Amino acid sequence: MEVLAVLGLASNIVQFLDFSGRLVSSTLELYEATEGALSSNSVLEEISTDLKELCDGLLPSGASGIGPTRTKSEAALLSLSQSCRAMGQKFLLVLEDLKVKGKGKGWQSARQALRTAWKAKEIQRYERQLGEYRSQIAVHLLAILGLAGDITSIAKTLDQLKDDHHRLGISATNEAAELRQAVISSLERFMSRCHTGNTADLTQTCASTQLPSDLACWLSRISSAGALLSKQVSIIDSLSFPQILQREENIKEAHPTTFDWLFESACSTDDLERPPRVLDWLRTGSDVFWINGRAGSGKSTLMKFLYNHPKTTAALKEWSGSRRLFVASFFSWNAGTMMQKSQQGLLQTLLYHILRQDPVLIPSVCPSRWNQISLLQNAWSHAEVLTSFTKLKEQDMGSVRFCFFIDGLDEFDGDHLDIIQTINAFASSDAIKVCFSSRPWAVFESAYGTNHGMMIRVQDLTRGDITRFVKDRLAEGTQFLRLKHTDPAYESLVHEILGRSNGVFLWVYLVVRSLRRGMTNYDTVSELQTRLRELPVELEEYFQHMLDSTEKVYHQHAARLYLIRLVVDAKLDISDVSMFAEDIDFALRYDLTSDSQRLLPTSIEATKRRILVRCQDLLEFDRDSELQFLHRTVKSFLETRDVRNLLDRRAGPDFNPHHFMCNSMLLRMRRMAEPPEKALMTLRDFEAAMASFFSHAHIMEIEDQPNYRLFPLLDKTVWKYFRKPLIVFFNHGNNSRIRDPPNTLGRPKFLDDPLGSQKFRGMHYEGWLADKAARSGVEGYLPYSIGTGLQVLSLDGNPMIKPPLEVALRSMVSDERSRIIGRLLDAGADPNEKILSAGDYHRNSSIWQAYIGALAWTTRSPRKDNATIIEMLLMKGADPSIGGPIQSSFSQSLRIEFGISDEEAAKLDALRRSLLSMRSEQQQAIGDWGSEIPLHVRGYLPIDNPSSNMSNTSKRPAKRAHESDAMPGEETRRVMRKVEYDSNSRPETRAVISSTRIRVG
Repeated sequence: MEVLAVLGLASNIVQFLDFSGRLVSSTLELYEATEGALSSNSVLEEISTDLKELCDGLLPSGASGIGPTRTKSEAALLSLSQSCRAMGQKFLLVLEDLKVKGKGKGWQSARQALRTAWKAKEIQRYERQLGEYRSQIAVHLLAILGLAGDITSIAKTLDQLKDDHHRLGISATNEAAELRQAVISSLERFMSRCHTGNTADLTQTCASTQLPSDLACWLSRISSAGALLSKQVSIIDSLSFPQILQREENIKEAHPTTFDWLFESACSTDDLERPPRVLDWLRTGSDVFWINGRAGSGKSTLMKFLYNHPKTTAALKEWSGSRRLFVASFFSWNAGTMMQKSQQGLLQTLLYHILRQDPVLIPSVCPSRWNQISLLQNAWSHAEVLTSFTKLKEQDMGSVRFCFFIDGLDEFDGDHLDIIQTINAFASSDAIKVCFSSRPWAVFESAYGTNHGMMIRVQDLTRGDITRFVKDRLAEGTQFLRLKHTDPAYESLVHEILGRSNGVFLWVYLVVRSLRRGMTNYDTVSELQTRLRELPVELEEYFQHMLDSTEKVYHQHAARLYLIRLVVDAKLDISDVSMFAEDIDFALRYDLTSDSQRLLPTSIEATKRRILVRCQDLLEFDRDSELQFLHRTVKSFLETRDVRNLLDRRAGPDFNPHHFMCNSMLLRMRRMAEPPEKALMTLRDFEAAMASFFSHAHIMEIEDQPNYRLFPLLDKTVWKYFRKPLIVFFNHGNNSRIRDPPNTLGRPKFLDDPLGSQKFRGMHYEGWLADKAARSGVEGYLPYSIGTGLQVLSLDGNPMIKPPLEVALRSMVSDERSRIIGRLLDAGADPNEKILSAGDYHRNSSIWQAYIGALAWTTRSPRKDNATIIEMLLMKGADPSIGGPIQSSFSQSLRIEFGISDEEAAKLDALRRSLLSMRSEQQQAIGDWGSEIPLHVRGYLPIDNPSSNMSNTSKRPAKRAHESDAMPGEETRRVMRKVEYDSNSRPETRAVISSTRIRVG
């Protein structure tokens, strides 16, 4: 890590001070070995060589890691290195002079020469100076390492590495943190010895006190260990994703004493009746162990219990023996994000767990990423993860053992045969074994159904667990304790619950919750039995019963909440759904000043209760206040066609859950743009909210229900979030106050970074929203505004109405620009429309003319799509008589001013000339055949009223008797064929020509 390289400079200073101190005091025992063997000149030559190397290490380039915004201590360290180097240069001059005069042999002669060269006063001066430098390096190092309250880049880096090490749960020791503490302790002892109580004596006492002998080595090791840890953290962090541990954390803990049978040493004296023992497989087995069960039978709870139990770890250690043991898990979730239910997510999560446990594996398992710094934080491709697992299996498998726990294999998205193949590939090695759970689907029965001794069915083994759970949960109510002792029917109620459950723990959980509600009404055991018998036995029927039993007044709100949860793959916290009862465009009207009341803990708790009452236990909040499905089967039930249609009807015809989420994400961004949220939330949070906004807007377009009402407020919100540090200059002709650098023409520049260390990849500029929408697949945003104009914010935050084609041509910078321009032209955008924006340099010019004029300012940074765009504009009606800055030669203008190749310029010039020729012929024939010429072709002609609809037959002139219905003149057909021939090389133009060909009778 570059920042930590500064510690290398500090290490060099310490080595210099140690060497120079011994040189001045003439105690260089290092050279005693040469006594009598070499001349004094040879000894002095060795000393000079070593001293020169130390001086070279004090060059300012050694501190490249210190940025321009240095703290006081970091700047002082640089200054100290220069002072030491200056002293070293003086010493070298003395040594060079002595080598010329030296005649004796050995170190004694060299030492005598030094004593002769330096007078006593000089030696004392050098010793005092070196003592001062020692005290300075100690003080500066204490500050740089974070002890003196000076928040330096090094201290921040080391603190961040320490936090990352803890956050990621990396098992390896944080050597940099330990060495940092050792350096601080040793320097404090040094300063304590130097300080005699009188500040004036500090330099004198430090002159006779040496720095800790291991200090230079420690500093160098901190730098190298920190750089190593930084790369490890970056790669491990790149494997992580926001929901990597979410599913496991949200699975409820097993009820006390349930699932203990997993670790029983024997279940029956008759081995034929004894079910397979997981404990035996953990200790000695290999291959695959399959835990299957019905939906809701408690497989995920059991897998979490098994994975985290200390007896599991102990048993696996028996299996691994002296070998290195790695245990990793993946808990899939079909109601979550794609990474929570895909093979990519599985492999990435397992690799994440493995490398956390032993980061030393990273260079051999991920060599490409390790050796290329630019790849450290890149997203992982499926091929790269597979390659890493291949390299993992190439390790010395005789010294390692791996055990993987994978929950919910049936929840994976995609072909289950593929995931089975992956599991089998893991288990093909004797050093790897896998325990997975799933429902007993045919695809899994076929692959693992014959795994005798390595398979259990959960519902067959949980009768005792269910009985214990029912008794314990019901006994928590004081009313039931009374019934237990007074009503003999109590036991029959428990047995009836057990009999009806069919081993489905989820059903038992819901039934007990319902019975506990009845107990609050002082129901008798008989009444509780009646309540129990009215509840459906099958889960889907039970869920339908819960929907039907929702009070009618809550139908609309409940349906909206279910639909919202169904369309959101990511986290959905309380603030995101708190507006479920508001109007559909609540983000536009929401008063942020009301947040002070809405976000109070009491208000949040009230909102939670309102949601839970309406959702009848099908949705619940987890420990992080995120709204989740009670169980994955709930999601499957709500996604069935009949239930989804019911929810759509109840939610109301105007409700769209994706539009709700666009509102919710916009409201979240609005909050982030205001203090104190702006100071608390990170740029990553803001970008995540924006990505979610556009994801839902994209789906609305796919579903043919686009809605762009929120976009102007989004533009304003983003401008407000980034307005403070933003200074942008665009190339608008003579209005440009600063000429853009060649490689950034038309791009935004910034004086500083809004958040200190990160850059928003889309900082506010006039075309940012069009760019972001296009990149996100929201392609209807600009065409939607044809005819009415598009509202955009100027760089100073003032709203303006501009033609969408002007925004696309002059303000968009993404690679999507040409495609969006083509779509605008196909939708009827007019390139000859006037620019009316006040203060615009091109006011009253056409969009086409402004575009051609602006291109002349980007000579040194041409856009690759300029030729394609010019061609599309000409074919869609741009005035061909406007030839750009050089009116005499359009082709020359394209080459010189626009940076377009000779070949492309020649084709475009031929196209323009053909269109001009056709225009001349059309001028003669427009009176007779105007109605047969499409508007975009008639655009070449000087029409008095461009907005009039000349295709209206009532405006067509009467046909003379001698005229036919055919288009006039073979010349027009010839010109159109020439246009098509000249533009034949571009598929975009062929498509345009196809749509603009004049109809011939």
